[in-house]
Amino acid sequence: MLELVRAIESRRTDYGDILGLAWRDSMTGEIRINAQRPLMSDLDKIPINRKRRLFLNVEGKRQANMMSSRGCPFACGFCSSSAFWWRTWRKHNVWHVIDEFEMLVDQGAQVIDILDDLFTTDFKRAEAICDLLIKQGNKTPWFARARVDRISENLVDKMIAAGCKEISFGIESGDPEVIKRINKKIDLEQAVEIFQMLHKKKLIARANFMVGNPGESLESIEASIRLIQRMNPTNIIASIAIVYPNTMLDQEAQRHGLLTPEFWYLDAAPAPYFTADMDLEQLQALATQMLFKWAVHRGPKALLKMIYDNWRISGTRRSLSFILNWIKSLLPREMVEKGKTRNW
Repeated sequence: MLELVRAIESRRTDYGDILGLAWRDSMTGEIRINAQRPLMSDLDKIPINRKRRLFLNVEGKRQANMMSSRGCPFACGFCSSSAFWWRTWRKHNVWHVIDEFEMLVDQGAQVIDILDDLFTTDFKRAEAICDLLIKQGNKTPWFARARVDRISENLVDKMIAAGCKEISFGIESGDPEVIKRINKKIDLEQAVEIFQMLHKKKLIARANFMVGNPGESLESIEASIRLIQRMNPTNIIASIAIVYPNTMLDQEAQRHGLLTPEFWYLDAAPAPYFTADMDLEQLQALATQMLFKWAVHRGPKALLKMIYDNWRISGTRRSLSFILNWIKSLLPREMVEKGKTRNW
């Protein structure tokens, strides 16, 4: 951006030497795309933004977000991270992370969400961050993200001692075939073991599931529900698979004719859902069913809290739609199809 501004100020008409820029030649009208700009190897050259704004989260607490690293070494088929960060993991120095964390605490943050795709990529680094937070007596709760194959009991113990209150895991499906098709590369039995360990330590363990990935079926949804009941996560997110550019899901969507390569350049619509195997309404009903069955398994308190949180965040109309989707998900498919004609 700085190079572009300086070029404009100097009244240049050729921007061909600015890496990472796409531009239109004012003389010929031709759209030109320059060579890629290499990733910055030393993230610590980026100064800490000391004018960060806190915000109130859904629980009414002042929250701050930060990133201690960028990218993810894995390449899940639905995830844009590998395309965006080139499947390269880069990190801030441990002391840089602590300085930013303390700055946010001093500004009044009551909770901090570390938004790294995979905070636990490097065990030794994650432990070093925790050790410093423990040494400094940190009392501010924080959240992180991990994979079931990139976590250990020793690291979990240190994270808890350092103030971590919640770890989120992408599980996505309970069907090994779907896991294979989306290149998730996790062992579902290991997922059960990790969640049982976290449950014993009374840490909030969130499981992220999806519906609608390639090859999804009613049987694979049932497999996900059975896995959720075995894992017994403290909380879950059930989302519908969304297509992002340059992902495996993008390639699959184009192969099925759901979108064209030009979509990402010409269409201002939001990223589309992947609906090759099921239509959107069915996917919405199944995602809702997954949430309700998790809540029922957890008990009445979890069910009431889920309904209340949904109403508080989404409003009355969307909450009623949420409940209606759940009811539809319990009915035979033929009744749902028949109901469409009656506008219910």
